[in-house]
Amino acid sequence: MDPTGTSEFSKQLLETFNIEAQEHLNAIAAGLMELEKPVSTARHAAVVEVVFRETHSLKGAARSVDLPDVDRTCQALENVFSAAKRNEITLTRETFDLLHECIGVLETLLKGSEPEIKTARMKSRGLIPRLKEIAQVTAAPPVPMEKAEPEPEPQPAAEPEKAHPAGMGISPDSIRISSSKLDSLMLQAEDLGDAKRASAQRLAEIDRICRQFPAWKRHWSGTRNRLMVLRRGTRSEELQPLRERERTDYGKIAEFFEYNAEFVQNLESELVHEKTMMKTNYQFLSNRTDTLIDDMKGLLMMPAGSSLEFFPRFVREFSREKGKNIDLVIEGKEIMVDRRILEEMKDAFIHMVRNAIDHGIESSDIRVQKGKPPAGRISIRFAYREGKNVEILVSDDGVGINPAKIRESAVKHGIIAQDDLDHLSDDEVIRLIFQSGFTTSRIITDTSGRGLGLAIVIEKVDRLGGSIRVDTEPGKGVSFRILLPLTLATFKGLVVSEGLQKFVFPLKNVERVMRVIPEMIKTVEGERVVNQGNEPLVLVRLSDALGIPQNTPKEASQAIYVVVVISTDKRLGISVDEIGYTQDVMVKGFGQQLTRVRNITGAAVLGTGKVVPILNTGDLVKSAIRLRSEGPAHVPGYEKTGIKKKKTVLVTEDSITSRMLLKNILEGGGYQVETAVDGMDAIIKLRSGSFDIVVTDVDMPRMNGFVLTEKIRSDKKYSELPVVLVTALDSPADREHGIEVGANAYIVKSSFDQSNLLEVVKKFVGV
Repeated sequence: MDPTGTSEFSKQLLETFNIEAQEHLNAIAAGLMELEKPVSTARHAAVVEVVFRETHSLKGAARSVDLPDVDRTCQALENVFSAAKRNEITLTRETFDLLHECIGVLETLLKGSEPEIKTARMKSRGLIPRLKEIAQVTAAPPVPMEKAEPEPEPQPAAEPEKAHPAGMGISPDSIRISSSKLDSLMLQAEDLGDAKRASAQRLAEIDRICRQFPAWKRHWSGTRNRLMVLRRGTRSEELQPLRERERTDYGKIAEFFEYNAEFVQNLESELVHEKTMMKTNYQFLSNRTDTLIDDMKGLLMMPAGSSLEFFPRFVREFSREKGKNIDLVIEGKEIMVDRRILEEMKDAFIHMVRNAIDHGIESSDIRVQKGKPPAGRISIRFAYREGKNVEILVSDDGVGINPAKIRESAVKHGIIAQDDLDHLSDDEVIRLIFQSGFTTSRIITDTSGRGLGLAIVIEKVDRLGGSIRVDTEPGKGVSFRILLPLTLATFKGLVVSEGLQKFVFPLKNVERVMRVIPEMIKTVEGERVVNQGNEPLVLVRLSDALGIPQNTPKEASQAIYVVVVISTDKRLGISVDEIGYTQDVMVKGFGQQLTRVRNITGAAVLGTGKVVPILNTGDLVKSAIRLRSEGPAHVPGYEKTGIKKKKTVLVTEDSITSRMLLKNILEGGGYQVETAVDGMDAIIKLRSGSFDIVVTDVDMPRMNGFVLTEKIRSDKKYSELPVVLVTALDSPADREHGIEVGANAYIVKSSFDQSNLLEVVKKFVGV
């Protein structure tokens, strides 16, 4: 039996520990980053005290949940910080590198997968002796940094929380609660919003029914007068021809109608009463629901800086890897933003910062030649903006964006045709950097060159209902100005019908709706267009863009309804069967099983209770472009004919194990593969065969991969043949050498996986 009571208790205890441990690690990492910068003697001592205490607390917590690897690593770290407290050691750059490596290992031990944890355990056992060696070395006290005036020695024990580098102190009137539980509560609160809208729909239906009674009364009033005449037997001209029996029958009919009239009037009174009561209940439900959702949103609000706690260490490690010196500045960290928005944008921030380090900021020697400070600067700034919005400014002081290079690269990678490019302004050209597949990198590596980074950024911003603007000055830097809502709230949606299915367009992406008669539609270069002002508008049917059957084909003479949408400066007319109404919409996700569905953002519940898809206008525009170039597969008469010939890959690798592995991966990906045992063998096979791409190792006998690449580039026949280097050499100098000899991609074996290789090969030659 579980000595703690139940296995569920152990699980909850471990969850609590993981939250606490991450806070300790964030504080330690933030302290190390601060200690690497020039600080006063007092501040140095205060921060060392904090990281020492955080490490000690993490060690104790790990021991309580029986994590010996974390315990032992923390003990070794604690010894180093203890020696630093006593001024027995100097924290050198090499020491900081080792300490940061330990933090990374601890993070993996805490939240990595089983294979990652196994590797981290081996690493920790190798790091601990090195930490012990540092802690036992006695050195001169560190030289204090220059100060503007004498400072007293610090007394961190009195108020240690004030010296906390990460500001992670927890208020005594607060409690810890997992983010997953908060998300669950928020979803339930949002479900009440759906109930509120359904209640409003029912109330509207009752109101519609009640509005029919006045018309009935007017109609009944005239009929009743005639019946009353018949009942009294008045000797009018109309009754003269009737016999007595007939007049009696009319009297009975009048009595029956009188009874029904009274019944209907009573029914009206009851409905009006119920309407009044339902309206009162609806107002109560509406107020309580709105208050609950607002309060839940408040619970989900968190400081913007909390999502970037790992960024200083990430920038430090990545800039070191690229051989650059970079300072990261984060401003407005106290701005409160919905946690879900911050989580959604985390990957976007990583891509933008990685881009700035890899492509934007120059090396120190080049910066000095240009009259810039040796260290580059990346800034992330949060600020409140008009309404309930937050502006996020991500900027760097690097080379900026050169529109001429964008034009060249866009045509080279097939992003846009030269004829279309000639009509674009520089601002419009710069927007091309957000297109999937666009890159200015000279070589594909494990971190850049695939053209996905900024495409992911624009996708995240669109999904959150925000906007992004690029400001740049060549030679001086670039800024990405992102405007996002502070919270994930309801938005206005336009409900439309296509066939038997309803869809919702986000109203913010709808420019207008219109009714188009057939005479207005022209065919230009195979496309249906309608002139809107002086600009032709391309028309695409929604069912075609979504790839679904047309259940209600339009007659040639029928007018069509068009929704004009805008996405990333592109306009498109989407024809539908019926334009419906607008309503407040709350996005419902599809869960982990469907994290990404093309053309669909999520689902919404209409007031009627019907669940309908919310359209992703950005995807729709891309689908329409693809439709115009390829044609819809379901349209009669559209067929792809012919058998596609397999692309041929030459794999050059001296290790038979690696050679067979690469061969199997590529053949599994649909490629025809031939192998060579080294560079010399590859040259012979190139001259005797026909290949679409070369995948080669670097370190090989007789002729290595660098020399092989040089020889391929020097031969006019093979000058455009793509070459992918797959190697264990991962230093910046080796990568730069790969660029110099003309390689198209550089994949490091330590980060190798088969999807990575197939993705790179597909980018150059397709499938």
